[in-house]
Amino acid sequence: MAGLRPSAPVLLALMFFLAGLPPARAGLPPGWSDTDIGTPADAGSASDNNGAWTVSGGGADIWGTGDQCNFASQSFNCDGAIIAQVTSVQNTDPSSGWSKAGVMFRNDTTAGAVNAFMTATATEGVNFQFRSTAGAASSSTQVAGVATPVWVKLVRSSDQFSGYYSFDGTNWAQVGSAATIEMAGSALAGLAVSAHNNAALNTSTFTNVGLSLATFGIYRELWTNLNSSVGNTLTALTNTTYNSNWPNNPAASYTHIFANFETEINVAMNYFGQRLRTFVVPPTNGLYTFWIASDDTSLLYLSTNESSAGMSPIASQTSYTASEDWTEFPNQQSAPIYLQGGCRYYLEARMQQGNGGENLSVRWQLPNSTFEQPMAAVSAAGTLLIPCNGVNTTPGIFTQSSNTTVVENLNAVFSVLVTNQAPVTYQW
Repeated sequence: MAGLRPSAPVLLALMFFLAGLPPARAGLPPGWSDTDIGTPADAGSASDNNGAWTVSGGGADIWGTGDQCNFASQSFNCDGAIIAQVTSVQNTDPSSGWSKAGVMFRNDTTAGAVNAFMTATATEGVNFQFRSTAGAASSSTQVAGVATPVWVKLVRSSDQFSGYYSFDGTNWAQVGSAATIEMAGSALAGLAVSAHNNAALNTSTFTNVGLSLATFGIYRELWTNLNSSVGNTLTALTNTTYNSNWPNNPAASYTHIFANFETEINVAMNYFGQRLRTFVVPPTNGLYTFWIASDDTSLLYLSTNESSAGMSPIASQTSYTASEDWTEFPNQQSAPIYLQGGCRYYLEARMQQGNGGENLSVRWQLPNSTFEQPMAAVSAAGTLLIPCNGVNTTPGIFTQSSNTTVVENLNAVFSVLVTNQAPVTYQW
């Protein structure tokens, strides 16, 4: 149809493919696996019967420096949430009432792994607990007097984890404050049950189990073990003489979709590089200004459309700054750039880390002078960020124009929006 441009906004439902998982036991949904953690005396199990889950777990506790429990989980490499209604918790330790059943994000299946756990207990209410360093002690916040059935929810946003409970699955109360936990991109999310008594088996039940995936966000890839002799320069990341894995072989365990254009801060990892890719959909027509902040060097690219072939550098960091320090150097800021509201534009950030602390974040200023810092996957102003992983999928329309009536000889304007994670071409 005349007058429509190939840069019209487009969106396709986000697809997640779970690969490399252990074989699922009978009775578990595809992609899920079940394992005992910390070698409890009694072997646990997990099954799902048309949405009614039964998970049995032994072990002394999920607490301290190491856990004993049963964990049914699947890989979860993005920001998002896991939700479940705990319908019953067997009281396998009547002297304490601390047998546990709930939802968990966990770095791996070792006993001392970092984790966040929102749990219901037999008689001690609900509890948000976490271990922020592998093998370290656990911390928690308890809300007493809450009995099953009760809904529990864990929300992950980058390295921030928050726990909630609800009586109806709609109105949620946060338990304590968000916990900062550095967890691998390919973490595990699922249901954890412990008897709080290594001579017993706690059989607990769940319904309404669900994972809420980050449909919008920023897709991150990371390369480890960069050549330290090159110095603090992006050459260490992007020159294949020094990094033969660029650009197609990142470290899979660090692949992640962030809800904000900001990565983990000071994770104590040296000599790595990362690339963050997204399609930014501006909320309105006008001039936009971008900033990048990082430790160490970084470069921000923007394309004139949704193809990376049209990208050019717009801002850079040639030394280092503290997290979200946007104004340390003039080159961190782009010139004002005109963008059309509702169109998808390819946006990419590259960052290299040498020694010491590290951070990376991107902000922008809207035509009405509002700052979004860091840029958010879904903002109050209407900004959308759509992850770009370069994988072609079948287009699926997310939103589109309805019927339109115009006066003869005037233009009719139509639009379509999809969440494809690769560039899309259009024919009208």
